[in-house]
Amino acid sequence: MQLTAACLPPPENYAAPDFQVPARACDSHCHVTPEDFLNTVPDASYEPAPAPPAELRRLRRSIKFERSVVVQASVYGKDNRAVEQALRAEPQVLRGVVVGDADTTDAQLDAWHAMGVRGMRFIMSGQLGGTVDLNDLKVLAPKLADRGWHAEILPREDQWPSLKSTLEQLPCTLVVDHLGGLSLGAQSGEAERVLSSLLSTGRVWVKLIGYRLSADLRDPRIARRAQRLYSEAPTRMVWGTDWPHVAFSVEQDAGVLLNALASWFDHDASAIERILAANPEELFDFPRAAVRMDPVDPIIVTGTPQRRT
Repeated sequence: MQLTAACLPPPENYAAPDFQVPARACDSHCHVTPEDFLNTVPDASYEPAPAPPAELRRLRRSIKFERSVVVQASVYGKDNRAVEQALRAEPQVLRGVVVGDADTTDAQLDAWHAMGVRGMRFIMSGQLGGTVDLNDLKVLAPKLADRGWHAEILPREDQWPSLKSTLEQLPCTLVVDHLGGLSLGAQSGEAERVLSSLLSTGRVWVKLIGYRLSADLRDPRIARRAQRLYSEAPTRMVWGTDWPHVAFSVEQDAGVLLNALASWFDHDASAIERILAANPEELFDFPRAAVRMDPVDPIIVTGTPQRRT
C-alpha cells in the first residue's frame, strides 16, 4: 500500500457500477474537505486535497447512489464545520458523523441531531491525529444512546482484546470501521474472535470497507472476511467509499471499489440491497420515503428525519 502525506484530488471519472444499484443506495462512509477549510490539527498525518460537497454530489451521480454519510475527517479534530456545512446544504440525503469529547454539551448534541448527525467518531489509536480517547467515549455513550446515535470506532488490532469488556458494557450502538482494521494474516485471529463476540450482542455494526487492507481488491481473504461478518449479522453490515481516499499516492476509484464489493457477494441482489440500502437506512435514520435521482440538480427526497426515542 503506497501512502503519502499530501493527498490526491478526487478523480475526474469513476467506473460505472457493473450491477443494478438498488434504490436508496447509501455511501455510509465518506468525507468532505472544502477548499477554503484549512484548520487541521497540529499532529495531522496528512494534508487534505480539496474535496467539497459539489464533488461528493458528482460522485453520487456517477455511481448511482442517492444518499451519503459524511464522517468528520480526523485531521480536523473537533472542528466539525465542514460536516455541518455539507449537512445544511442537503439535509434530506446526507447524514453526519462528528467528533466531540467529554465536554460536549447536550445543547450541541441536540443542534447536531437537528442537522442530521447520527453518530460520533472515536478512532482511539492516534494513528491519524486529532482523535479523542476512550474516556470521552465512556462519558458520551449514554448521551449517544439517548439520541439513537452510534459510536464509530477503529481500535488498533492489538487493542481489541483489552477493549472487549469495556465495549460490551457501553449502552450505545457501535459501528466498526474498515472491517475492523484487522490485518489479513493469521495474527488477526484473536481480534477477529473479539469482533465476532461483539457482533453477537446485537448492538455492533461493521463497515465492509477493505481497500486499505490490501492493494488487491479481489483478495479472497477480504471477501471471506466480509462474507463471514455478513453471515453473522446480515442486517448490521454497511459499506462506504471512504472517498476521497486520503493519504494514498495512487488514485482510488470509488466505482471500482463498489464493483469489488458486489463481487465479494457474487452479485447477490438481496445481500447488496441490504448492505447498500436497507441497513444504512436503519442505522442512519433516513426518512422512509421515495428518493428521486436528478441528473443535474442535487438529489431531492420527501419526508423529514425523526428523532428516535
